[in-house]
Amino acid sequence: MWTQLPTLIFKPPCVISSDNSSHQSSFEKHIKSLLEKYEDVSMVNLVDKQGYQKRLGDKFIDVLTNSPYKNSVEYTWFDYHAQCKGMKVENCAKLINSIQESIQKQGWMEALWKNGSETL
Repeated sequence: MWTQLPTLIFKPPCVISSDNSSHQSSFEKHIKSLLEKYEDVSMVNLVDKQGYQKRLGDKFIDVLTNSPYKNSVEYTWFDYHAQCKGMKVENCAKLINSIQESIQKQGWMEALWKNGSETL
């Protein structure tokens, strides 16, 4: 669990709760319900790999690693801001390529990405 109170500064401070059992319990309930509903679960983390967002991402990895569902979930951390800096959204193709097998396995989702003459 984390909080971030709204302020007038660009990046308000983020406080991550030190109650690891609460993190773990909430995560496991959520993942269990997703797996029961969808069977296959893929997670894409788009937060930065620096600053407070990195701390959130690291906490998420810690909770996933300590979960009995860790082998049932495909997890990808794609630092969107670093990868797409300077309006280079075409770099999202890297993300799509890295999860393409999972996208196809899901069956209900189709992803098309044009990169020059290549369509994924």
